[in-house]
Amino acid sequence: AHFHRGCHLLAHCRLYCGESVTIASEAVMLGVPALLQVDRNLNVEKDYGYVAEQKEAKLIQELDPDEAVGPPISQALAQDRDKYRRRSRDYVASKGDLNDYIMNQIVRVGSARKAVRP
Repeated sequence: AHFHRGCHLLAHCRLYCGESVTIASEAVMLGVPALLQVDRNLNVEKDYGYVAEQKEAKLIQELDPDEAVGPPISQALAQDRDKYRRRSRDYVASKGDLNDYIMNQIVRVGSARKAVRP
């Protein structure tokens, strides 16, 4: 019910460390470094495209299930926060605007239907 409060809190964090690919991706979009620890022993082989892209861009670091989290946490917290946020903003800016695309499609379909009506 209060999801927006969670995102607001996440935006003020120095780091996200957890198992949720969704929250890790949201953290990246908010400029917060993310450490993702998915237990691949549970046959979770699915990689979401957006998370794979964020890992490739070095915005999400995936840890092995048995990996100690202390050193990666220390490394992530030692990053220059402003530099990470710039990289995150550049990443977001390089992607298409899904909201704009959806709105254009709604307008396009609505216009086409309006033109067909007598």
